[in-house]
Amino acid sequence: MTPILYFVIPCYNDESVLPVTGPLFLQKLLFLIQNGEIEDDSRIVFVNDGSADATWIQIERLHKADPHCIGLDLRCNVGEQNALLTGMFYAMDRADCYLTMDSDMQDDITKVDRMLQAFKEGKEIVFGVRSARKNDAFLERVTSRLFYSGMRLVEKRSVPNHSNYRLMSKGAINQLKAYRGTAFYLPVLTAMLDLPSAIVYYERLPRAAGTSGYNFWKRLKLGADAIVSHVALRQGHPRERETFEGYVQRVLE
Repeated sequence: MTPILYFVIPCYNDESVLPVTGPLFLQKLLFLIQNGEIEDDSRIVFVNDGSADATWIQIERLHKADPHCIGLDLRCNVGEQNALLTGMFYAMDRADCYLTMDSDMQDDITKVDRMLQAFKEGKEIVFGVRSARKNDAFLERVTSRLFYSGMRLVEKRSVPNHSNYRLMSKGAINQLKAYRGTAFYLPVLTAMLDLPSAIVYYERLPRAAGTSGYNFWKRLKLGADAIVSHVALRQGHPRERETFEGYVQRVLE
């Protein structure tokens, strides 16, 4: 069976990025369709995470240029992880598999073919993992090393050098619906799912456009939030806390 694939791309203040990377995402999607790897019903979902600039205008332009590009406009900034989850839950009943990656095209899009092949071979989760960090600044390499070392201490199943670049099946998304709360870190949470998985290695590329919004303090906060949220998840999911699915529905209202 040829699968329907949805790209899910979180966007925040990306008005200078999307005119460059949007057509590249579309080019890849159309290539896969034309080669019979995925169905024509496949789409790219750009999730506007409450941007303060003209990001949504750029998403509308992409949609007008080609209906394979669609957008979700969140009513406020909910954070990258929540934006990703919102996009995946939106696509859940529309696709067979879901590919998440950053909008700046630093994730090597040529590896999508290998990730899709692993899915067709029965893998429920395919992790995109950096094989090298030669394009990273010194401080970024240091903070990243500390972050992944810390995550390995609290969760041995976490995948070092893996961030948002991964492919997931519908079954994997369904398992996420069992979790409660809105503080979480998807790279670790998905590694905790007891499902067949694979790793595809790639070299992180320079940004296609724009500048990174992550400074030292934001990276430090991301690491702290990831560890704290993981500890909370391991302690259980109280009934009174909102489910992921309920949260997504509220954000999209």
